Amino acid sequence: MVAIKDIAKAAGYSQSTVSRLLSDDTSLSISTEAKDKILQVANEMGYWKNNPNVRISAKIALLILINPTEHLHDRYYEQLVDLIGKALDESDFHVSTFHNLTDLLADRSTYQGFIAVGYEKSTDAQLEKLHQKIPAGVFIDVNPAPQSFDSVQPNLRLAIDDAYQRLRERGYYRIAFVGAIGSKGQPDPRQLEYELLVNRDHLEKLSYVGENFTIQTGHQLGQAVLQEEKLPIAFIVASDTLSVGLLQAFNEARVNVPADTVLISINDSDIASYLSPPLTTYRIDQATVVRLTIQTLQDAINHPHRSHIHQFVDLELVFRKSFPKQVN
Repeated sequence: MVAIKDIAKAAGYSQSTVSRLLSDDTSLSISTEAKDKILQVANEMGYWKNNPNVRISAKIALLILINPTEHLHDRYYEQLVDLIGKALDESDFHVSTFHNLTDLLADRSTYQGFIAVGYEKSTDAQLEKLHQKIPAGVFIDVNPAPQSFDSVQPNLRLAIDDAYQRLRERGYYRIAFVGAIGSKGQPDPRQLEYELLVNRDHLEKLSYVGENFTIQTGHQLGQAVLQEEKLPIAFIVASDTLSVGLLQAFNEARVNVPADTVLISINDSDIASYLSPPLTTYRIDQATVVRLTIQTLQDAINHPHRSHIHQFVDLELVFRKSFPKQVN
């Protein structure tokens, strides 16, 4: 059993300070440097092996890095932010919310960790400053600096692979992808996986990619598809928001889904079951994403020198009329 006095001696702080920190005394005023030092020593001495359920309240930053224009009509992010807010309200964390990285970097308060929802284009220098200011951080949905921070993400590549295989098993070969670039500053894993699969199978690459994930973009891409000489017989769409616009364009041109072409989407948003036709779409388990995020941040704070963790949550396909479930 590791004694408090041994941790205090090794860390160079009083037994009272160490005891109050490890007992989660919320009235304790302590710098991030001191807190990290004590936690590091406690971890190295094996304190958590005998006390695995210790939870330490921490002051954290919630970074909501979502482009309001891009995600104006995207319920996925609205629901995600709502869920993370409710979960943090019920947690032991003390939370301050920021809507851009610049404001957080300029803030003089001390934070033990942060959670970032989404991503804004940032320089390597800004991300390095963030790591120096708050080493413990978890990005949801994307990770611009995997060597510095943890992440929890939906397994989008696996969903694309699953959708593609289901379509191929039913004999579809002219399979198109509809997506968007967005503001993440990284290649979209959905598009990358689609292109990898069609290249592997020597099929025609039919990628229709817009600037952002909005209904308007989906409609514009749908109109572009309709200008082609031959309509793809199946579509994999990166988000339900894009699917709404795509279906609008198809309905205007009297393209019948699923008679003329089929469509598989991602997100399973509230509106998916009310579209014409209702969307077959992959459901992202946001509650699990949020729960893992909070657990991962708590672990990063408790164990500041552990390796970074990157977790992927699988998606579940919900069959509806845009790609009906096959009955044997």
